[in-house]
Amino acid sequence: MDKKEYYKQYYEANKEKILERQKKYNKANKEKVRECEKQWRIKNKKKIREDKKRWYLENKEERKKYLEDNKELFKERRSKYYRTAKFKKYNISEEEYLEMFNNQNECCLICETPEEKLNSSLHIDHCHKTGKIRGLLCVKCNNGIGQFNDDIELMKKVIKYLKIND
Repeated sequence: MDKKEYYKQYYEANKEKILERQKKYNKANKEKVRECEKQWRIKNKKKIREDKKRWYLENKEERKKYLEDNKELFKERRSKYYRTAKFKKYNISEEEYLEMFNNQNECCLICETPEEKLNSSLHIDHCHKTGKIRGLLCVKCNNGIGQFNDDIELMKKVIKYLKIND
């Protein structure tokens, strides 16, 4: 019997003891384990990506059904995550965000689409030069401004183009 086979049999025979020992070690060395896992993920990025891709392809229908069955749960989680991430990124409090949100009647500042009709929460629009927050926008309006690099002259040309070709 080779080493690999021996370890496999040993593991099967002592699985519960080994797992219990691992739990104790992980609990006592949280930071060390976390760092080790982080390094492993960095080292095995390609393998992880390939495994995920394979899993998604193999479980497409089940995943689709699961997401459909839990649509509200995921919408709530996404919304909560993105809002809290936004607060940190733009250094504002939840109260400041909610004040802007309420002042805009819970709508995009440009197209005035209510957030409840959107697939995601409103984005915090900001000036990339100054970092100043300008307001809350839907994905389309926020991306549109971004595509024109916040260039007012370029946007005027787009408006002129649309008027001419209307």
